[in-house]
Amino acid sequence: MGYIPSHNRVYLADKDVNVYGYSLSLSVVEYQTAVLRGDMDSANEILPTLPKEQLNKVARFLEGRGIVIFRCLSWKTAEFGIMKV
Repeated sequence: MGYIPSHNRVYLADKDVNVYGYSLSLSVVEYQTAVLRGDMDSANEILPTLPKEQLNKVARFLEGRGIVIFRCLSWKTAEFGIMKV
């Protein structure tokens, strides 16, 4: 059926017209695409915009590719970055 960005969900229907919804964060897909392309500058720009509930999923994705995610905190800002190990 399609993707509804405001819901971050993909909706599909089977042959009996039962509708199924699956969570899909577009920003996570964009981030993973940037990492797979090796475009770490774009990935670093996208990383702070990822939904907090998706960070464990992203960390497992990165770990599977030998990439470590780190977070540097200061009293005013939080900066994210990634590095290949």
